[in-house]
This record gives sequence, C-alpha cells and structure tokens, in this order.
Amino acid sequence: MVIGRENIIFVEFYVAKKVAFTFFVLFFSGFVFSQSNADFFFGLAPRRDSYTEPPAVDRSIIGIGAGFNYASYFGGSFGLFFGIGFDSLQVAGSQDDYGPLFEDVGASVSINDDRVLGLNGKVGFTFRSNPEKRTVLFSNIGARLSSDYEFITGTINSGYVSGGIFYPTKIDTNATVNSTNMGLVGDIGIRYKVLEKCSFLAGLSAFYTFYRKERFSIKTKYDSESTDFKEVDFYSYGFNPYIGFSRIN
Repeated sequence: MVIGRENIIFVEFYVAKKVAFTFFVLFFSGFVFSQSNADFFFGLAPRRDSYTEPPAVDRSIIGIGAGFNYASYFGGSFGLFFGIGFDSLQVAGSQDDYGPLFEDVGASVSINDDRVLGLNGKVGFTFRSNPEKRTVLFSNIGARLSSDYEFITGTINSGYVSGGIFYPTKIDTNATVNSTNMGLVGDIGIRYKVLEKCSFLAGLSAFYTFYRKERFSIKTKYDSESTDFKEVDFYSYGFNPYIGFSRIN
C-alpha cells in the first residue's frame, strides 16, 4: 500500500494538534489545581549587544527593569511559569560605535542620547526546593521573546563648498531601531517567607538572544528614510540581579 504525501501531512498535523492540546490542558490545569507563586520584582538590567556583520558593533547597555512571573507547581517541586518584563536602558559608547559609520560616507555625527525601551515575555519550566520551609530555592528556564524600541538623537556635521569656501552645517537628526528578538532565559533565586502568604524575593536572571529582526529609520528636517524589517547577525546576553516580593496562592 502506498501512503500519499497528503495523508502523511494530515497525520503529522493531527499528531501536532494532539500534542499541543495535551500540553495546554496540563498547563492550565496546573494553574487551577496546584499551588502557585506570583513574583513581582525590579532590579538592574545590564546587557551586551554584538552585531557581528560588517561593520561590527559591540556595545554595553545599562539600565533598570521590572517584571512579573507567575509559577504554578503540580503539587510538588516541578511546574510551569510565564512572565513579562519591562526595561528602560541607556546605551554607552554610542559615539564610538556609530561615529565611524558616518565617517565612511564623508560626514560626522555627534550622538546626544541613545535609549532603549524593551518589553519581553518568557515561558518555560520552574523548579523549587521544599515549599514547606521558610526559605525556598527556585529556578526557571525557558524561552524569551522581546521587542525593543531604540531611539537615538544627534547632530550630523557636514558642509558644502561654494565659490571655493567651505560652509559647515549641522543637521539635527532622530533615528529609531525597532526590533524583535528571540532567545533563552534562566532564573535562580530564593523566596524567604515573612508572612503566611508573602515572601521576600531575591534572584539573578540571565538571558541569551540569538535571533534579531530589526527596522532602522532616520529623520532630519530635510529628509527621512527607513529600511524594511530584516534579520541581522546579532547576539546579546545579560545578567540581571533583582529583588521583590512573592505572593503565595
């Protein structure tokens, strides 16, 4: 008997639906029938970005972040979690990073400000030590998806020649970089019970981004242009210490 390609595709699709349905049943039943922790936290958000395609740019970013994680345990030490977070960041060394790019086309630029606002979501597995003790160790590991909005303000210094005389000009410019990023995330920390349903929270979150798709736009009083969203050769990592509190449900 010959099995057609259409039948194979149908079987694969049917199995995929069954697996997805089973996963979501387990996921949401865990949130309804098991113990859970709602973690609220804030802390530092340093990270390192690297563009590896020419011209390569390697830059440091520092700022603050805040977030919320919801972890649901299936009656013991293992469970699932999801979270959202927000970052407000300042890019360091933008003048050294972007100055040479403008010099290559015969102009120079003075960067006045370079900031990044980021929103991220994550989902994965969570583990904890004995929940009956006052001090509980926990860890999370999963996937991370983020959207960054970077805005850069500066002045382009150029000029023109007329009658053998050079006339310098300064043009204020605004640039934005919108990006979508995907990677991995992990947390490790402690919850220290101070009340029956409330714990002090402290931990360290680490992430690694291996995929980035971005759109660059630049605007001056004379002109504006932008690129389409495209994948770039990029990776990023960060180690974020944080504190907060945890609500036990």
